[in-house]
Order: sequence, then structure tokens, then C-alpha cells
Amino acid sequence: MQFAGQLKCRNQLLKTLKTNVQMANTITQWKPQVHINGQTTSFSTYRELKRNMKLLLQRSTEQIVTVSRSRRGEWGEWFEKWGMYNGKPVKLKEGWM
Repeated sequence: MQFAGQLKCRNQLLKTLKTNVQMANTITQWKPQVHINGQTTSFSTYRELKRNMKLLLQRSTEQIVTVSRSRRGEWGEWFEKWGMYNGKPVKLKEGWM
């Protein structure tokens, strides 16, 4: 009877570890997202997003773009608000969500 309890406990532990690994994989594969005019667009890299920032700001009706992403080596979600200043994209605000 004790062996069956240990086996059940072991299987439950393995299941939990597998779930945690899957969650970690989805977090590391998280892509930067841009929120404009109520729509969300994903980019494959932050570098690609920054390259297109001027165009994104021009498409925005409010001239403000909200970016949410993960940061390398960090847990959680990072946000940035971008706007135009003297014709160039500039971060207005940033921080952890």
C-alpha cells in the first residue's frame, strides 16, 4: 500500500515538473507585442519592432504605441510607451507590469 502511495506521489511530481518546463518554454518564446488603436501585433524580435517603430507611430491615431515584452534573464512582463519627439521615436514610459 505504501509503494502505491509513493508511486502516485512520484507521478504527480513528474507531471508538475513537466508542466513547469512547458511554462518556462512558452515564457522564453514570448514575442514582443504592439498595441495600436485597439489591435495587437506581434513581432519576432525586439530589434524588428524598433526598426518599424516610426511607421507604427504614424499609423497610430493617438501617436502613442504600447509595447509589452519579456526581457532576457528576467521573469515577468515589461511594458514601454513610445511617442514621437522631433520626428523620432522616443520611449515615454517603461517599467514592469
